[in-house]
Amino acid sequence: STYTDLAGRQITLGSAKHQAPVDGSDLQLTLDANIQYAAEQALAAGVRGAKAESGSVIVMDPHTGGIVAYADYPSFNANQFTTADPGRIRDPILADLYEPGSVMKVVTLGGALDSHAITPQTSFYDPGYTNVSGSVIKDWDLKNHGTVTMTNVLEKSLNVGAIKAEQLEGADNFYRYLQAFGFDRPSGVDLAGESSAQLRPLSDWRPVELATASFGQGIAVNMVQMCAALNVIANHGRYAQPHVVERVGGQQVDANSAQPQVISPEAADQMTQMMKSVVVNGSGWTARVPGFEANEAGKTGTSQMPENGQYSLDHVWASYAGFLPADNPRYTMLVVVRKPNNGSFDHNEGYYVSAPIWKQIAQAIDFQWRITPNGPVAPVPSPGVSG
Repeated sequence: STYTDLAGRQITLGSAKHQAPVDGSDLQLTLDANIQYAAEQALAAGVRGAKAESGSVIVMDPHTGGIVAYADYPSFNANQFTTADPGRIRDPILADLYEPGSVMKVVTLGGALDSHAITPQTSFYDPGYTNVSGSVIKDWDLKNHGTVTMTNVLEKSLNVGAIKAEQLEGADNFYRYLQAFGFDRPSGVDLAGESSAQLRPLSDWRPVELATASFGQGIAVNMVQMCAALNVIANHGRYAQPHVVERVGGQQVDANSAQPQVISPEAADQMTQMMKSVVVNGSGWTARVPGFEANEAGKTGTSQMPENGQYSLDHVWASYAGFLPADNPRYTMLVVVRKPNNGSFDHNEGYYVSAPIWKQIAQAIDFQWRITPNGPVAPVPSPGVSG
């Protein structure tokens, strides 16, 4: 405690030494204020429109890992921090784990491409279900799809195809790629409060657990981990460390001096072409940005939430991820909406709930950064695809 004398000088009482405050360093962030605002607005409108519990979006620079936008809804007023709802102060992007669903197929098929277990044209017969150690796992639409290629698997978001790719590359390779894409460790982003689930040793995984992980169920990640993993494709197969601090006291922060090569540039390019096909021919049609229809990479995701020891039939995470332009990526973006309640399961899926939010934010980025389109216009969309 301190007192003052008649001249206003402090008199310090007690055994503790008085230490004058020291100014900290100025921080310059990678956030773009205009993109942040656009993301917040589009996300809020999308979450309200879907009657959802909440939603989040993260936008990254593909080559540096710098986070351009980072938004949640509902959120809180930072100017009224002391009176804010404590539940809204929590950072769901980093502190909450979720099951990513079919966006994980990008990782599964990307690893299978890199290990030469598949090609984009690898074909097989998909009756709409498969049996893994006595457990029957079905495609989302319960349909017999006949002979399909791995590109079709991504376009139509077929669970059976993801399992096929995982089995062709083998458990050891599949697990190794989960590690290489960043799911065996925290993202290490320079923000507080990260939660992550360490991968169990491979020997502890049952075949059916490997199968469901191939399409993003039964594996828990945070959104920074997932966005950074997807960004490997946009960054020519290299892992860029996600970060938000650009400079400290005017000094550049070197967050990406080393970028591990997760998959080959050739495999990343193959996956990019497959993700472009998702937008042109598949479930990504609702995320098409005018002028970029044939030069946009994307993937939908819808994953059931575990509740009371089993998967909910009503509550899902709806997501959409992608990067643009596909041939020279300027940003990678992931949108996740929690518990949309649009009245039917189909209308709660990623293509219906999250892809339009992604599209609106993408249009704002393209305008702000003057990203110009090129290439032919894609054909008219075919509704009825999902994932």
